[in-house]
Amino acid sequence: MILLPVLGMALLGLACVSHAQNGAEPASTCSACSCGSEVNVYTELRDLRALVGELSTKLTTTQELLQQQSAAVAELQRENTERPKVAFSAALLSSEDKDYGLINTETNLVFGKVLTNVGNTYNPITAPPVKGVYYFRFTGYAFASQDMGLSIFKGNERMMSAYEYKSSGDTTDVISNGVTLLLEVGDVIYMRLWVNSWVRIDSRYDYSSFSGFLLFDRFT
Repeated sequence: MILLPVLGMALLGLACVSHAQNGAEPASTCSACSCGSEVNVYTELRDLRALVGELSTKLTTTQELLQQQSAAVAELQRENTERPKVAFSAALLSSEDKDYGLINTETNLVFGKVLTNVGNTYNPITAPPVKGVYYFRFTGYAFASQDMGLSIFKGNERMMSAYEYKSSGDTTDVISNGVTLLLEVGDVIYMRLWVNSWVRIDSRYDYSSFSGFLLFDRFT
């Protein structure tokens, strides 16, 4: 669209030169132009050449930017393909509904009903495959006639807990909590049931559960 006016004037200028060379009219004014104005074909061609050079430079710059963007997209796709995928959800497993606990020592909980295990990293003691920031969440369900306490551990360190005292006014209790942790390869994450507390294991509804996933493993 930008080239059309300039090309048109250049062609008119060439027509003027042709008429002048044939002795029809002077090159300065030409009826072939249908406008009666003076036309300098050399000036028009020079301007046209400058415009084409400018457009060529812009086109080259655009092509370079497109190549850079294509390379960046390819790098992101490669990183996304190579980046580990970690996500899991599991519930306490039992073939029948029952209460578990009221033990005089803290007890590791084994969430044996695996619902999701992307990356195959989940087991009763979860170990991260890469250094990164992970999010974990747990829930517990029990009848209210006894205390219920759950904690998530990183190694020997208690990271987050949830607790519900026994109550005569309620029938059941539900507790839940979550935590974001920066983990190194070799760290272990697991759940524990508090001393003299209990949790309900059901065979159908999976009230008591443990979930986690990798948020990110790149820090730059």
